[in-house]
This record gives sequence, structure tokens and C-alpha cells, in this order.
Amino acid sequence: MKKLIALSCFASLAGCSGSEEAPEPMPEEEVAAEEAVFDPLTLATPEESAGTYDVAYPDGSMGTITLAADGTFTFTSGEETSTGTFEMPEAGRYCYTVETGNVTGGCYANGPLAEDGTWTSTSEDTGEVATVSVSEG
Repeated sequence: MKKLIALSCFASLAGCSGSEEAPEPMPEEEVAAEEAVFDPLTLATPEESAGTYDVAYPDGSMGTITLAADGTFTFTSGEETSTGTFEMPEAGRYCYTVETGNVTGGCYANGPLAEDGTWTSTSEDTGEVATVSVSEG
């Protein structure tokens, strides 16, 4: 009887001494979500674009724009704040209507995402190019 108990203990230990069990594979939806990368060229609706973004202009000035899922925006640069609405006539293209403040409205087209996580946004009216990134704060 002692041999049987010793053998069953040894067999139990031998089963545990191997490597840890392999983790279960993730469902396809989770894999797709982990592999999804932010792409400013594919944003096509206010809901997809909702968030806060930092904007750097060629003259060195900075601003922060918050886009809401309902199609409204707030832009702050220094002490000045502007508000209004935006539409997206096509993916990666934004047209702003300013309701309060002193920024100029108009349409802007996003460029591709750079390795550093920034992209450009070009004014269709003036050709001015700003560098945009997702706000960290």
C-alpha cells in the first residue's frame, strides 16, 4: 500500500513539474483590437474622432483641440478659446465652423501617421501645415 501511495505522489509531482500550461488563445476580436493602430486617415465620423489633440504650428505656437462625439469642438491656444462645430465630409478630412473665438474655420486634411505618433493637418484654404498628436494630458 505504501508503494502505491508513493507512486501516486510521484506521478502527481511529475505532472506538475512540466512547464506551465500554455495560455488559452485570445478570441479574434481581442487580437484585432490589440493590433488596431490609430490612423488619422481612416477617422470618418465625429464619434471615431472624439478626443483631445495637441496642435503645433510652424510659427512655434501650440494649441489643444477637443473634438466631441456630437460634432462640437473647443480649441484653446494660450488664453484664447474658440468653439464651434465640425463635419467630416470624408475620412481624414475635417471642416470647422467657428461660433465663438478668433480662429479661422475651414477644411483640413490629415496626413498619414508618422513613426513618432504625429501626423500633419493641412488647411485647404491657406496650405498651412500643423503637426497634430493625441494629447497626453
